[in-house]
Amino acid sequence: MLKQHFSHPHPLAAAKVVEDDGTICSGCEFPLSGAAYKCTKPKCEFHLHQLCFALPPEIHHPSHPKHPLILTGSPPYVDGEFACDGCGDVGSGFIYRCPRCQFDLHIHCAALPETLVGKNHDHPLRLVFESKGKGFCCGVCEEGFGRGGWVYYCGVCDFGVHVHCFVADDEDEDEEME
Repeated sequence: MLKQHFSHPHPLAAAKVVEDDGTICSGCEFPLSGAAYKCTKPKCEFHLHQLCFALPPEIHHPSHPKHPLILTGSPPYVDGEFACDGCGDVGSGFIYRCPRCQFDLHIHCAALPETLVGKNHDHPLRLVFESKGKGFCCGVCEEGFGRGGWVYYCGVCDFGVHVHCFVADDEDEDEEME
């Protein structure tokens, strides 16, 4: 059965993607494997994870409580890219944005849990939407936080970690156990 997605002009068909074939999701821009949707037109390389296909068209996010964030199929900027207000990285795929404030989030940043418990810290870490500023260093990579960028933070220990470092450090420990 063919399906239509607001972000693409051609019909999409359900597909099973092999992990190692190098296919990238057109929504989140991460490698694609497993259940997915792909464009039915020959030579069109549009693919979506099932989860990316089913994203809600609008969310309310605690980092931007004044307005809802609208799912957009591509950045509305001239160069076709955006800088995420969560992680600071550039993206060109799906974006949750507030058109009123020009506030933009990667779809995966919008989905980050507000609290995390991991193997690399004894207390729960809360997602803080503003960095701790100068002089404060990441507890994993020991680099500073610079301007902006979300932080997982423990107020008990005054311990903070970049979002990507916390996740990566936890995954590294999982790999060592295997």
